[in-house]
Amino acid sequence: PGVAIGSFFGGLAPDLSLPGALLMALANTVSAISSAWIARKWTGFQQDDLSVRDVMMLFIPIALGTSVLSAALGTMAQVSSGWATGPDIPVRGFLWWLGDAMGFVLVAPLALSWRPRQEPLSARDLVMLLPCAFAAVAFSLTRVDPWVHDLLVLTIFPFAVWCALRSSVRAIALANLVIAAIAVFTTSMGRGPFADQPDLYRSIVQQGYLYALSLVMLVLGVTRARQRTAEHDLRRSQKLFSMLFEASSVAVAFSRFSDDHYLE
Repeated sequence: PGVAIGSFFGGLAPDLSLPGALLMALANTVSAISSAWIARKWTGFQQDDLSVRDVMMLFIPIALGTSVLSAALGTMAQVSSGWATGPDIPVRGFLWWLGDAMGFVLVAPLALSWRPRQEPLSARDLVMLLPCAFAAVAFSLTRVDPWVHDLLVLTIFPFAVWCALRSSVRAIALANLVIAAIAVFTTSMGRGPFADQPDLYRSIVQQGYLYALSLVMLVLGVTRARQRTAEHDLRRSQKLFSMLFEASSVAVAFSRFSDDHYLE
């Protein structure tokens, strides 16, 4: 209900008809419901731990699949209100689909990373400021040779990979959102490597770049976070076993089977 009401009142505009506003509300509501259904049916997002499978399912079938429904209904709303006609209809639908998919992959991981069992933010997460700062520089430059822009944008990837392996999933999700906001804002101001491209091509390249960067960072971050959790559980188990061994009132000895060497 909250999605439907918010979409309806948010879509109201002087030149938007009531059926158009209703269709927009329906588009976002159907997308939210179908996303939740796919997530629970296929990936088990009700679990406390994010896995690589969760991330891949979120980025591919959920974000790309359910966004088709919202894009189709949203484009119908624009057509009924006279916002899109003739050749503009496929372009509007495609851009709507891209925008909704990016919204999923930026906001959903951020919300999911704040569940109880996820790693909390810590001082080591400050390294994620490095790719954010580099993105701010790369996307803010103007009047530079195209190859310089391309080189700077691609250089963000190794920094992002290095930092993702050392940060929590929460910090990575926040960094993805910040980098995307920087890229969109600077492009709208006519700066960065995407500003000089045609509208449709610019949207495809920019959002494809952000999509790939977010996916790489989250997959690496989730993998490393689960490894840290496994290492922590192993150390805790070894410590507990050691305490039980030392406190045991029964004589216990460990030896190696290969040569019967006494260990403890």
